[in-house]
Amino acid sequence: DLDPDAINVYVERRLRSTRLELEAPIGMKLDHFRVEDTVKAILTPITTAANVKLRAARELLSQKLRLRRPDHETYQFHVTLAYKVGALEQRDLQALKKKVEQATLRHRAALSHIELGRPEYCTYRDMLSYDTRFLL
Repeated sequence: DLDPDAINVYVERRLRSTRLELEAPIGMKLDHFRVEDTVKAILTPITTAANVKLRAARELLSQKLRLRRPDHETYQFHVTLAYKVGALEQRDLQALKKKVEQATLRHRAALSHIELGRPEYCTYRDMLSYDTRFLL
């Protein structure tokens, strides 16, 4: 097991001098909601230029941290809305997926322009409290 504080120190040192080529606000839109082991709002950049800049920023972070996910090239930007805390029966899972599909249809227009601020490096002890260390 790795010490979380040691990991935070390592990451902070690697990122402290990093400045991403992103200007706030970053325009995103809801593409759809998805159910997996979590419920996610899948977001897409509003413009091709924003997509290029976000992917370049992600590439830079990957290089700085020496981390690369298997889906790096096809990664979908998202906001996690819920985590499953237990297994769902198949009928409950299907009902949840149906509700999520309905939510996509109901909210896509209202969430067609979401403005995000500059990315931040944050640390946390639990999912209820984040400490912003600095802007990237």
